[in-house]
Amino acid sequence: MIAPRRLSPYLKTVALVALATALAGFVVWSTPLDSVSAIYMAPVLITGVRYGTGPAILAALLGALMTSLFYPPLFSPLVFKPAQMIDLVTSLAVALTVGPLVDRQRAQSRILEQHRLRERTDELRDILVESVSHELRTPLAGIMGAASVLTAAPELAGRESLHALAAGIEQEAGRLDRLIQDVLDLGRIRAGALQPHLDTLDPWDIVNDALATAQDRLRAHDVRLDPAGPLPLVQVDPALTAQALVNVLENAAKYTPSGGSIHISAQALPGSVAIAVRDEGAGLEAGETGLIFERFHRGERHADIAGGSGLGLTIARVFVEASGGRIVALSAGPDRGTTLRLILPATETREGDHDDD
Repeated sequence: MIAPRRLSPYLKTVALVALATALAGFVVWSTPLDSVSAIYMAPVLITGVRYGTGPAILAALLGALMTSLFYPPLFSPLVFKPAQMIDLVTSLAVALTVGPLVDRQRAQSRILEQHRLRERTDELRDILVESVSHELRTPLAGIMGAASVLTAAPELAGRESLHALAAGIEQEAGRLDRLIQDVLDLGRIRAGALQPHLDTLDPWDIVNDALATAQDRLRAHDVRLDPAGPLPLVQVDPALTAQALVNVLENAAKYTPSGGSIHISAQALPGSVAIAVRDEGAGLEAGETGLIFERFHRGERHADIAGGSGLGLTIARVFVEASGGRIVALSAGPDRGTTLRLILPATETREGDHDDD
């Protein structure tokens, strides 16, 4: 059954042609007019502009039929003259020109409106996330301080279970504090308020800093380093790039089973250095390699394996791109692990060359 909303333009088209027919009849009755095709062109133009291609074609067909009423013998719909065929072809040409143009313009308008709505939604979400993050920092600082005092308290020195509990609270509170800071930095970078401070350094310094930060999350896994030959130095923001690598390492630890291996390697590429982190987790399907960097994206398979905010890899991508790099995901398929590569801009100098200066 056709929805009334979709049928409405065609009914209005019929009404416009009926109105044009009444006007043409009055004109022919009152003046000696040879052709009324111009009158029937009006419904074609109006419906093409207002309703698009389909109603415009209907107006052209009905208009060509109705013009036969005004060829001798008058008011006979069965008369088909060459002039009538010319009227039909002309009306159809107008309908097929105006209608698609209007349809295309409306489609572009809808896309633009959806884009504006998406931008507005993202802006409001960023404001909400930043506001909540600011509000969380004060109580979180209190939790971190209290946990630190408990960890150092002499009363817990001989009670390993309680000491481990206090240390765990302090550790997780610190991780939450870093996540909040990452979210705030993410918003500042997107707004242009936080500019990266580029420095030249050894790629393995970034790896070591990230490993030191993420060591507690990696404790249950076998982390394997694959040192390559001499690598160029990279020119990046050390803090942002190291934090991006921390997020990638924590993502690998999240999806790799306890006791599984996480491989870290570095490779020189033309004009860049790629730091790769390969896990033994759930892997990715063909269409997921780009989606995992979208904010709050959680695949159905991954949501069942591990929790999280869905922001870690988004933050990693933004932090890497802030230094002029990029991050890509590779996977051989589901259950075959994932490799995330941080491709960082390199300098002409290789590591070790600067030691000779």
